[in-house]
Amino acid sequence: MLGWPRFQTLRRIEAMLRPYAGGEGLQGAIGVVLGITVVALQALRPWPLKWILDYVTGAHAGRSLMQWVAADPRWGLALLSLAFVVLAAAESFAEFGQIMILNGTINRIVYRFRAALFAHLLRQPLSYHESRSTGELLTRVIYDTSRLRRGLTGFLVQVVQTAVLFAVTLSVLVWHDRT
Repeated sequence: MLGWPRFQTLRRIEAMLRPYAGGEGLQGAIGVVLGITVVALQALRPWPLKWILDYVTGAHAGRSLMQWVAADPRWGLALLSLAFVVLAAAESFAEFGQIMILNGTINRIVYRFRAALFAHLLRQPLSYHESRSTGELLTRVIYDTSRLRRGLTGFLVQVVQTAVLFAVTLSVLVWHDRT
């Protein structure tokens, strides 16, 4: 299994951060809902453009939507263009909200984790600190937790959302091929 060790790593990270994620359930749920909204809007956005191109090329002339556009082409094409712009704007606003909420949630979780890590380091004996070079622990804690935050944000927004969008696009293509 090609990706199995990566999933184990993700599970370990999730188990490590779970105690610091308390109270973030609502924000996480809102982020997930906004992510689903973004994917849905990304799947819907091409349809008004498809209908415009269908009208211009004469494809599917017998369909009721094409008859509606053909009844008054200026208004029909204008409304389809407006629908495209509204869908793109709604997608942008949902994506902005998702990124802001998920970034805020992940920042708070990583902040709690970093504070606990600093507290743990302060409880270590003096010999532990003397065995390290000056600033090594501070640099490691700040750099590594910052990478953790960026990695979580990137994973949630880019990897998961792209995989879901791929699945939705594939299902739309299969559905469209059957109709």
